[in-house]
Amino acid sequence: MASLSSLLHHGLSDRTKAVSILHEPSSPRPLSQAHPSNANVIYIGLIHNSSAAFRLVDHGPAADEEDESKVQRFRDFWGDKAELRRFKDGRIIESVVWDVKTADERAHVPGMIVRHVLQRHFDIGSDAVQTWQTSFDSLLRLPESVSSKYLSAGIMTGFKGALTAFDTLVKQIKGLDTALPLS
Repeated sequence: MASLSSLLHHGLSDRTKAVSILHEPSSPRPLSQAHPSNANVIYIGLIHNSSAAFRLVDHGPAADEEDESKVQRFRDFWGDKAELRRFKDGRIIESVVWDVKTADERAHVPGMIVRHVLQRHFDIGSDAVQTWQTSFDSLLRLPESVSSKYLSAGIMTGFKGALTAFDTLVKQIKGLDTALPLS
């Protein structure tokens, strides 16, 4: 579990404020029976950092990095997702690009990273990983005629919009503490 936690923290970097790994409690058993060593199901909980969680590109070391081991560690960690890219400002750096087609899919980037880390480092296929976020997407999805008006005004919709609204509400409630002591 410690290895999993360490790799997820590394892969998600500043995208999350916290990562929690839980497993189901074992069922009652006689004291003479050994404790099961491997859980079949684990739960990975993420608390997103809304300012960084949904970015599409992760930057690694520069192509001209003197310490070649940094480049190799980046490539070893990300595998075939790592690629050398040239950016508009002229920098050439190792990068990982998360391919999404819609704004709703952008909210799934942290889940894509978890799936990639599990596949690459633990050989756990994507079909063995389930997320709860997908079921919430259909509840939060607005009809196209409505969402286009929000998007044209620069207002986020879907999961990301709900997350942003929640973060704003939390900040406002915490801000009440100075005007209205909540303790």
